Amino acid sequence: MNSKYDYDIIRDYLHGLVDQETARRIRDLIREDEVARNIAAGILQLEHEFNGREEEIESYIEGLRLKQLTLINVQGRSRHIRAWMKIAATILIIAVAGSVVWLTIGKSDLVEDELRNPYPLTVADRGNNEVNKGFEFYQKGEYRKAIASFGQEADDVSTIFYNGLSNLYAGEYEKAVALLGTLSLKESRYKEQAEWYRAIGLLKAGREEEAKASLEKIRDQSQHYKSTAAEKILGSP
Repeated sequence: MNSKYDYDIIRDYLHGLVDQETARRIRDLIREDEVARNIAAGILQLEHEFNGREEEIESYIEGLRLKQLTLINVQGRSRHIRAWMKIAATILIIAVAGSVVWLTIGKSDLVEDELRNPYPLTVADRGNNEVNKGFEFYQKGEYRKAIASFGQEADDVSTIFYNGLSNLYAGEYEKAVALLGTLSLKESRYKEQAEWYRAIGLLKAGREEEAKASLEKIRDQSQHYKSTAAEKILGSP
């Protein structure tokens, strides 16, 4: 197996654990190389299948390695074969699943950029809720305090929208998806924003197929303010 395919480095890249130069190199590799894309997709699929439990992933890979050793009648432990099997395991799990998990190099970077740059709060967004401390906490980036202040029964669209965003930025992705999908938001001035951030929430919640469908819908609306961003995340057909 070509040495440019390094399971551990690709995995660390996907988790944001590499330096900028390595990130650039791996990003370019995945963008340009189908095998690297499949390895990255396979790593994500393995982590999904085993809920991120490294011990079970290692056990799965070790089982494949032992079967391979039996087939080729090689004795002992070979670091080269084990390294190769880590990569082979990621490709195999994709083949068994029947389709490659959709993954573009821009996906992780663009999504994380959205989370690092919260949607701005303006005076107009506060509506008739000036007394609500939730907006003040949101502005300060104190999202859990904002969630508590917004409460569960609010029916004002501004409050629902920023409550949904607060949950998104606080890592409460399922709650964010539910709030941002509220019918009143779909009929409000926040329609496009809620649609976009709900798609981000679906991605972070691991609901890949729903996220993909939402992003495709946004991409196909040429006037949508995030049409181009959705296309970048989805990648070229």
